[in-house]
Amino acid sequence: EGSYPYGNKFSLDVESMRREYERVKSLTTAQARAEYEASLTSERLPHEVKGGYLAKALSATSQDADGIAAIVESLDDRGGWRETITVMDPFSPFTKPPREFEGYSTGGYIGRMYRLINFLNESR
Repeated sequence: EGSYPYGNKFSLDVESMRREYERVKSLTTAQARAEYEASLTSERLPHEVKGGYLAKALSATSQDADGIAAIVESLDDRGGWRETITVMDPFSPFTKPPREFEGYSTGGYIGRMYRLINFLNESR
């Protein structure tokens, strides 16, 4: 069990993760491919996600052809997407102003990849 600042808690079911790892590890290549192919035809990622960092990242681009082109064109010379990141001081969040800097955001990456994957899935 761990916690983030501000009292949010999360729990990881490590045993369940280990069981799934062992299950996947025991699959043959053909079984793994069949399972993967079946997953592609199951539920698609939703176009809209409410709340949180992922929703913020998704709102930055649309999933139409122009939005997808903008995602690809915005890759930097390292092959990533830099953006302005704002962070609160974890020790003095109410007395020190937030700090902004240019960097790579996991939420931004996930949001863009979410759009790209959905676009590719729907283009098949």
